[in-house]
Amino acid sequence: MAEFPTDHPQDPQTWITKALADLADARTYAFEGRSVEESLAMRSAGVASVLAARRTRDRGGELSPLWLEALAHDDEVEAWQQVDLLQAEYYRERAIHLGLLAAIELENATS
Repeated sequence: MAEFPTDHPQDPQTWITKALADLADARTYAFEGRSVEESLAMRSAGVASVLAARRTRDRGGELSPLWLEALAHDDEVEAWQQVDLLQAEYYRERAIHLGLLAAIELENATS
């Protein structure tokens, strides 16, 4: 596999790092009682995790079961955008939620 420069958008590690940083931010916001910021940081962690899963899949890497499920939902978004925007949004939100769970799982595995 080709190596990417640090913080390259095609490198899965870039998005894993961002997801873990967003999780850390969410915990800080929760401790400070800043629930809006906490929610936004958690959503951002989920999005970054889905991007990490996409990049990992694109490079032929191994995916966790949660990443596989997140990508299955993510893959539905585009098709449903042509038919039913609300259903497309459901699949997008579900992918982000599963991505967040995958990021938490990854964080637990690395700590």
